[in-house]
Amino acid sequence: MLIYTVFGLFVAITAAFFHASDSPLRLNHVYEREVEIQSSTFEGALSKNDYLFKNAKKIAAGDTAGEETVVVDNSAEHSPYLYVFPADGWLKRVHIETHTVENLVFVGGKVLGARVKPHTNSTVFYACDIIKGLLEINTAEQSIKVLSIAPTDATEKPIQFCDDVELSPNGDAIYFTDAMDRAPFKRNGRGKLSTMENVLSNFCEGKGSGRLLKYVFSTKKTHVLLDGIYFANGVTLTHDEKSLLVTESLNARIIKYDITDETPGKKSIFAENLGFAPDGISRASDGKTYWVAGASVIDSMYVIFSKYTWLRWVVGNFPSVFWPKNKPYGLVVRVNDQGEVVESLHDSTGGVVDFVTAVSEYKGKIYLGQLKGDSIIAVDVPK
Repeated sequence: MLIYTVFGLFVAITAAFFHASDSPLRLNHVYEREVEIQSSTFEGALSKNDYLFKNAKKIAAGDTAGEETVVVDNSAEHSPYLYVFPADGWLKRVHIETHTVENLVFVGGKVLGARVKPHTNSTVFYACDIIKGLLEINTAEQSIKVLSIAPTDATEKPIQFCDDVELSPNGDAIYFTDAMDRAPFKRNGRGKLSTMENVLSNFCEGKGSGRLLKYVFSTKKTHVLLDGIYFANGVTLTHDEKSLLVTESLNARIIKYDITDETPGKKSIFAENLGFAPDGISRASDGKTYWVAGASVIDSMYVIFSKYTWLRWVVGNFPSVFWPKNKPYGLVVRVNDQGEVVESLHDSTGGVVDFVTAVSEYKGKIYLGQLKGDSIIAVDVPK
């Protein structure tokens, strides 16, 4: 018993030392989780099948490293292009057949989610840049306009982690997510952004600080629709265009928000206990289902961590090099309009597809964004 006490004291003192550092991610307090998470069971429609491992093809390898979203223009019926925002800062156009890559506009920063404005010949994009906020990018004019960096209400916090975007049905507004209340940073002002460190720190903290926001073109005002989301990630319209679906990654669920009402704070649960952290979400072409990117599966270690505030405080205040790592895994899930998982595509090795962040269906294929990949992933929609 004594050895456990001494070890626990050692861990606590060590964590306290690191806690006293000037890291922007140090945790002053951790919270009891409001939602219990469950580990992945891989049963039923979530059974492993390695469809991604066997059938996925890489497109534009090397030229699109770090792209987390793949944009398609469904208003341009015969467009042969995909649009991506890789880690090198460019908005790029990729030909579906020839895989040739063109640099269109240098955006800089890091874009996590984007949509093309319909019927603009794929020249106007709305994008969530994790550094710059909500952007309008015009490839014809070679211009970038910042639309929003904060809610109009001065009592609300500025946007810290602009994540994903969706257009309103009539095009008069943009809905977008702000994942959490602490912005990613570069250590010593250089190197990669601390995106994943922020996510894991938020997990350890145990408190949702993400938001769903709305930018209105006519007034140029930004409004908070939902807050307290435990990492607000992907967003898409439902097929009837009456609601939004928002992935709440760290609660392993998808929430629903009625845009015909738009009562601030009013939400319902669309899908829960998914067994994986949902990331990007998009409508499937069948008019009934939705594609969900599975960023990571939940194993027993994360379930244990989620239960104990003291353990999350200790781990969260250690240097990130000691934090638990996600097991490599590729996962795409299809859910129906009741939020039920009806199909799943896997790469259980993580060797071809890993950490899927976005799914876009176009002309019989789905195209995947990945946090860790060096290419766009293309795979046929299962028959």
